[in-house]
Order: sequence, then structure tokens, then C-alpha cells
Amino acid sequence: MPMKSALTSSFLESSKFKKRHSVLIKLVDAMRDCGANLDLDIPTIVFCGNQSAGKSSLIEAISEIELPRSDGTCTRCPMEVRLSTSSSSWECVVSLRKEYDTNGKILDRPQEKYFGSVKAKKDVGLLVIRAQRALLNPERATDFFACVNLDDSPDDLQFTKNVVVLHIKGADIDLSLIDLPGIIRSVDDPNDNHLIPLVRSLVQVYIEKPKTIIVATISCKDDIDNQEVIQMAKSADPEGLRTLGVLTKPDTIELHCEAVWLELLKGLKYKLALGYTMVRNPSKKELLDGLTRTEARNLENQFFESTEPWRSLERDHKCQLGVANLSSELSDLLVRLIEINLPIMRETLQNSMESVDEQLSKLPRPLASNLQREYLDALQSLREHLDDVVSAKKNKDLYQAIMKESEEFFERIRQTRPKFVFGDKAPNDKDKLTYTDVQKLIRERKGRELPGHTSPEVTAEIIKVIRPKYFMTDILIFLLIRLQDPSKAMAGDNKNIF
Repeated sequence: MPMKSALTSSFLESSKFKKRHSVLIKLVDAMRDCGANLDLDIPTIVFCGNQSAGKSSLIEAISEIELPRSDGTCTRCPMEVRLSTSSSSWECVVSLRKEYDTNGKILDRPQEKYFGSVKAKKDVGLLVIRAQRALLNPERATDFFACVNLDDSPDDLQFTKNVVVLHIKGADIDLSLIDLPGIIRSVDDPNDNHLIPLVRSLVQVYIEKPKTIIVATISCKDDIDNQEVIQMAKSADPEGLRTLGVLTKPDTIELHCEAVWLELLKGLKYKLALGYTMVRNPSKKELLDGLTRTEARNLENQFFESTEPWRSLERDHKCQLGVANLSSELSDLLVRLIEINLPIMRETLQNSMESVDEQLSKLPRPLASNLQREYLDALQSLREHLDDVVSAKKNKDLYQAIMKESEEFFERIRQTRPKFVFGDKAPNDKDKLTYTDVQKLIRERKGRELPGHTSPEVTAEIIKVIRPKYFMTDILIFLLIRLQDPSKAMAGDNKNIF
């Protein structure tokens, strides 16, 4: 009975652990769907390696699907593979996520669009080829590549930063990873030399992010010092804290040359905090012979159990062999990384939301349905504001700002008034009026005024006859007085104008 209770408890703990795995990984996938990866450093597993290092075979082994294959580069854009456990039947849904425009500039908002789906694992490869070609020919309609027979016509682009997304439901494990194009070291055609830095820069963008786990695919067929992925991983992760080395093609190691790879596996050389894993995937011949996935995994197990020095590894290092151990390790690593960074991502998002809310609060309020009423209210508000500023009843900023200039202007206008002199005019006083001149004009314009009063028309006549250029002076001075003291002008007290 106690044994049964212990087994039940272990099963429940395992179920809860798997459920949490699934929830956390799906959360990160949802954040990436809405483009949060462009603003946040989201925990990610990225597979990179030299061209023909067996990277695509590794992705196939983990995801149990068939991907495009060719002698050259078969991955020509980033490919995101999302594996999720499900009680429903197996299905692969392919989407296209455009993060960059045709000029290579980041879009303000990523665009993810459904492309197609398949129910059989053997049909995934063709659908991925169609999806890649749709991204490599951005000027053509996406639907064209989803349904027509593909031809050998050249694509508009040789590589693209936009992403093919594979969501595989009904998988054996919850895991999300990104497969990048293989790093190119040389090209046959000199016209393709530009592809070398292009692919390097694409890989660099992904692996330099601090929250990215770098899965460096290293082929045992080539000298490790000559593999570009080692140098790039060191550059992005100098201390080797987030790099996991995966050794592929161990069946190609020459006899008595296993020592260097054994040292790597045991962490005695090129040390990495996440260590190394070794996998044995099917060769081209085995694939052409129709080797199934189950047969491939059995063959891998047989290889490590029967081949030295791997069969004699200590128990602690046995868990570093095989695709199954690698898949489990990657899933655990990703979940741990998500758990560590989830509070940081939440805080970053909260700060970003507060910043956006603050910016939105500064925008004008939205227009009402009655636009005519909106315009009238806006005009009324403007009129009241201008009246307040000009009258200086509440807001005296404008009045105080122009006070000095206003006084100077008033003085200049005042200096232009006619000048009256007593006695005879001097030869250079032809523009001045004498007392006799004014008396004469008053007598000539005498009307029915009361004794001691002079008609205002006399002043106007003097200015019109003697100095025509002063004709507008009374208006200007009136306006100036109105600005300085509205009460005087409104009361008609302008006797000091002249």
C-alpha cells in the first residue's frame, strides 16, 4: 500500500510539472505571436551551426517531422518550431510571421498569417518549402505558393529575416525552438559572396540576446577549430554560460581520433556551463533506404551501446547521449529560463504600459459624433482664451511681455503729432502751426457751438489741410490707448490725443 501511494504521488508531481512546462512555454509563444520579442528579450532556444553540420536532421529528430533537404542550404529563413502536447490528433499548422518589410526594416507591428496545415508528418516538408518560397518572394501573393505546383524559377530573395512558424500539436514534449540558416564559409559563385556576411548577421541578431540559449551544432566530421559556429558562440557568450554544444555525426569520427570529442563531452576542453550532448542521426543513405524515425532512434541507441568510447562512459555522462535526452534537457532549460525571467518581463511590460498610457493621456480627446458642435465649442474656447489674454483680466503674460514695446510704440506715435508754436514761424518751421493759424481756422469753421466750445471738426480740418500724413494718427493713437487702458477709449476720453 505505501508503495502504491508513493507511485501515485510521483505520478501527480510529474503531471503537475509537465502541465507547468506546457503553460510557461505556451505563454512565451503567445508573447512572441503579438510581437513582444521585438521589445522584450524573451527566453528562446536557437539552433545554429555551420552549413551541413546536421542541424536540420537534429530538428527533425526532436520534432519528428520531415524538413526540406538539399546538398546546399535548405534553411533560407528562420524557422520557429513549437511543440505542444495535446490529447487531440497530430497536426502541423504553418504560419508566416513578417517582422521586416521588403527593405529589411523592422515593422512597427509584426504580421502573422495562417499559411496551411497538414495531418501527416510526411507532408510537412513540402508545406515548409512552399512557406519559405512565399517569404522569399514578397511581391507575389502568399496564396499563390500555398496551392500551385512549384517550379524551379529563381526567388526574388536568397535569404529573408521573416519567419516560418510551425505549430505542432500532439507532440511528445512541450518545447519551442528556432532553427537558423547554416553559417556559410565559402561560395562557389563569386557573385554570392555577399551571402556570407548576410547569414552571419542574421545568426548574430538571434544569439547575441542575453536570454537566448545557443544550441551550437558541431559536426564531428570536421575539425572543431575550423567551425565558425564556435567562434560566433564565443563572441556572443564569452563566458559560455548559455551555450549548449551538440556533437553530431559521431559515426564519422576516424578510428583512434575519438579522444578530442570525448574531452569535449566530459567538459575537459572548450568548457561550457550547459555542457555538451552527442547525437547520432541517420545518414543520407539510411534516409534514402527509407529508415523510419523509430528505427533511427533504435539505431542511435545501438551505436552508443556498442561503440567505444561511448559505451564505456560513466553513468553521469550517459545522460549526454541521444536525442531523447537532448529534448528533455532543452525543455527543462527553457522552462527554468522562463521562470527566472518572468518577473523581469512582467516589470518591463508594466513600465512600458505605463509609459504608453502617459503618452496617450497627452493626446487630444477623441472627436464626438457631432463634429459641427465640436468645431463651435473649440472656436468658443479659443475666443474666450484670446479675450482673456488680450484683456489681461486673468492672464497677464501677453500684456507684460509687450509692455515695453507698447510704450515705445506709443511714444513714437505721440512724437508725430502736429506741433504748435507761439509767435512767428521760423524759416525751418514750415510744418508747425502758430496760435494765429489755429485761431483763424476756428473762426472760419465756427458753427452753432456754445460759447467757449470748439467743434471737433476743427482738429480734423487742421490735420487734413496742414499735414495729410497725420490723417491716420488719431486712429492709431486711439487703438494704442485702447490696448493700454480700454476704459478711457470706451469713455471717449481722448482729449489728450493731440
